[in-house]
Amino acid sequence: MKALYVLLAASLVLLGCVKNKTRRLDVQVFVVTKGGENIRLGLVPIQVARKADVKAYLGRKRLEILPRLKEADASYPLLHEKWSTEDAQAEELDRERSAAEGSLEELRSKRADYTLHVDELVRAANQGIWRTGSAPSPETQAENQQRVRLEGQRQLAQMDADIAALEKQQEARRGEVERLRRLKEIDIRAASDAQETDWNLRKWKSLEQDLFSLPSLAMATTDADGRAILKFSAEEEVVLIAAGQRAVGEKNEKYVWVVCGPGSQLLLSNDNLLQEDDRVPLLVAEAYASLRD
Repeated sequence: MKALYVLLAASLVLLGCVKNKTRRLDVQVFVVTKGGENIRLGLVPIQVARKADVKAYLGRKRLEILPRLKEADASYPLLHEKWSTEDAQAEELDRERSAAEGSLEELRSKRADYTLHVDELVRAANQGIWRTGSAPSPETQAENQQRVRLEGQRQLAQMDADIAALEKQQEARRGEVERLRRLKEIDIRAASDAQETDWNLRKWKSLEQDLFSLPSLAMATTDADGRAILKFSAEEEVVLIAAGQRAVGEKNEKYVWVVCGPGSQLLLSNDNLLQEDDRVPLLVAEAYASLRD
């Protein structure tokens, strides 16, 4: 019986050791430049997280980002079409306004000429030579003068009304052209904002910070040779997350790695680097093979 207890105790200890078996992961981080030079990256933070935690987080992020991305993607062509229509309408109205401006100047000139013509008719009536060429009686002369003036006033009043109506139309056209062009500028800015939103969402600039905020099984930082050792206990699948950067001229190149199911040794390089274009597909687990069930 005592031997049985000893065997049972040993079995429990063994099970506990298996369950809490420590895993070791040796990592080296480097990038290859366009010139073919291998650059080892030091001071790169590395984290090991549970695959289930990463997938759960990506699922939440997917619900948050993809509808916004879809909205941004859909809004740009609509805004582009809208401002193109506004621009076409403004150009058409501006052409109409330019054409009407010539008619307006012609009408103003005609009115000025008609004013002189009325004055001539009045003088002719006063001189008694209008139509008959003979000198009428003072009463007839006064009647002719009055008739000419009344007809002239009527014609001038009509011309003034036509000019005023045309000027009002011109003012309305100018106002509408300005309104359409203001709307166009607003829509262009909105489209630009939509593009920027789309761009920022696709780049997912907070990716590193987001992933490093997940519960960690192990963390380490690479040494000057780009090496790090991580030790952790976990039976389930894990994901390794690393983020580094390097000064290239006046700019900083940033690197992110998200690798599922690393073995005991792992090289992080250009081959498994997460490109910026890959960040949105990463939100959709189905599109990221290493995170599939």
